Amino acid sequence: MKIPFAVLAVLAAGTVSAQQMDMRIVDEGKLDGAQVFAVAGNQVAPDYPAAYVASGDDVCIAMAYTIKPDGSTGDFKVLQAWSSDSSQAQSKVGYVDAFAAKVIDVVSKWRFVQQERTDAQPVSTVATLTFKGNGGTRRLGDRCRVSQLVNYYKTVGRADLRTAQELKRTADQVMNQIISVTVHQLYDEAYLRNH
Repeated sequence: MKIPFAVLAVLAAGTVSAQQMDMRIVDEGKLDGAQVFAVAGNQVAPDYPAAYVASGDDVCIAMAYTIKPDGSTGDFKVLQAWSSDSSQAQSKVGYVDAFAAKVIDVVSKWRFVQQERTDAQPVSTVATLTFKGNGGTRRLGDRCRVSQLVNYYKTVGRADLRTAQELKRTADQVMNQIISVTVHQLYDEAYLRNH
């Protein structure tokens, strides 16, 4: 089961600005093919969060991040998360955050080098990292992998646009009701004064 995140609203806002800045968006595992950045050194996996080792849950996190022109990483955003114990993931405060923090800790140390180009722009990409507990979940990374990042961003952006439009409609309806009630109250008060 995929776990919904309030972070998606923040993600959509960041996505729009990333696209406006002409940031390249590259799917996971395709950096070499994009001929912008190559991995420099080893990319280690995160440790299982100590607070949840006893649970033995299998967990995966799809983390969006930006590779900056200097090869460092930043702008981390959880896109998807999955746990073999979805009830615990949804009910325990800080459960998903603990795994996400471990992913950020590792990905923030990753470094990349430019390939042939001297005018490298930031690149937005995603990494899917897994935490294997006792569950033995097959194809764990596929549970939360984002395979087409551009399409994912477009979908999230449209969803947030719909939400914003719905909020505006609701606000307009509320304002119209307030105005209507106020006009009726003023009319009633004026009528009572005159009669």
